[in-house]
Amino acid sequence: MKIYLFRHQFKLTKHEDRSIAEFGIFASLVYIKAWIQCPIPADAPLNDLDFIKLLIDYKNVSPSISQTALKTIGRHLWYLSAELIPLVLFSQRVSVDEKNSLAACLRQLMEKSSDDQKEERCIRSTNDPSALHNVTLKDFVTSSSLLFFNALLLPTNFLMTDASTWQQTPSFQKATAVVSSLKVVNDCAERGIALASSFNSSLTKSEEEKQYLLQIVEQHRKEFPDAKKSTVLKRSQLEDLQDSESTD
Repeated sequence: MKIYLFRHQFKLTKHEDRSIAEFGIFASLVYIKAWIQCPIPADAPLNDLDFIKLLIDYKNVSPSISQTALKTIGRHLWYLSAELIPLVLFSQRVSVDEKNSLAACLRQLMEKSSDDQKEERCIRSTNDPSALHNVTLKDFVTSSSLLFFNALLLPTNFLMTDASTWQQTPSFQKATAVVSSLKVVNDCAERGIALASSFNSSLTKSEEEKQYLLQIVEQHRKEFPDAKKSTVLKRSQLEDLQDSESTD
């Protein structure tokens, strides 16, 4: 987008000028909204599905960008799956009616025997994102969706009531707190890679010493997660208290 704004300062071909303009429009109208919303755990499946549908419609603007973007997003749809579709039960963007519909499907699966559940097959596949234009969130619910509650040790009794009352239900409030704490973007992985890249071979060539170095840095970041004076003082007070206790 910056290149396009200052395009008169560059020697661009007509193809480059047109391509940069197309990409800037795509980023502004389509991509940036998905990028901003992606850290919200409860909205993750809905964001993916809405983004795919928007990309499918975008073929009317740019078929090449639509096709390329769909192919790329098709490799990153782990939240648009039967196991994680219950995340949308906690989304503020999903209507009460749709939540009731999802809850009804989950209740039916709970009532099924284990044998019946084993025979069930997932009715939707994300191998071809372009085929998801008319699909709803409910279409992804299978017996595997119940694993979501088991894996996170979440209560399910709120599913027995109308979605309009969930906000006042203690079990739903407890589950919401857990879901809200989930990390659905790869910041942690990227920070780990950045950490390794920053300190790899910077102080030592010894592989064993590198491992010690990374552990020390990791421990330091846990003890001092930010550069605030209050954090340093709190850590200093804790060390003084520990020294006093050991002396006694």
